[in-house]
Amino acid sequence: MLKSRHNLLAVLALAAFAPLAATPSHAQNAKQLLSGSTAVTLNDTLVAGLTEQGVTITGNAPAALVTSDGTTVATFPVVSGGVDLDTLTGVVYHSGGLTFTSTVGSSVVVTVSQLALVNSIPGQPAQMYGLVVVGGKVYGLYPLFNLTTPLNLPLTGNSVSLPNINLTLSPQAATLLNDAFGFNGFSSGQEIGSAALNAPATSYIVPKKPVQ
Repeated sequence: MLKSRHNLLAVLALAAFAPLAATPSHAQNAKQLLSGSTAVTLNDTLVAGLTEQGVTITGNAPAALVTSDGTTVATFPVVSGGVDLDTLTGVVYHSGGLTFTSTVGSSVVVTVSQLALVNSIPGQPAQMYGLVVVGGKVYGLYPLFNLTTPLNLPLTGNSVSLPNINLTLSPQAATLLNDAFGFNGFSSGQEIGSAALNAPATSYIVPKKPVQ
């Protein structure tokens, strides 16, 4: 269970990429992602702890939050992005978000939106970024989660399917949450849940030069 109700922030944000180094590719295979979704299955123990502490989680449209048979899944639509199927280097953007509301003791409202899967920063693991708002104040765009998944490259076909992506709390997010709530219950590497990205992939179209 959670050490405190403040652990509500440990489930901030959601979706996924594999933390693979951007190694040279013999044949670049860049694809656009303009639709699809990322589904995040939240850790059952974490969700149960939030409920016991009086914390409610709601989805901000067009994201959806559904609980069925004790399992809570948040789904975020993909709106744009690009990825290389040989290396997984790229960025994927989502719409919607989540709001976490606690009415026990000091009321706290946290919203996370503008979620982006980023695997393009040299020396950094693949991460999920999100715009964090706490108590009506914009804290900024933070790397919320580190992402890992077993995967064989290159990917092929006309879609990107990345299942079983493990989400763990990033050092930056742990510091943010502890500072925001004056609490030391968050730690780097804390398990959040798992995610799956599924999106149609289309090739980039290079415009032809106009005929002179």
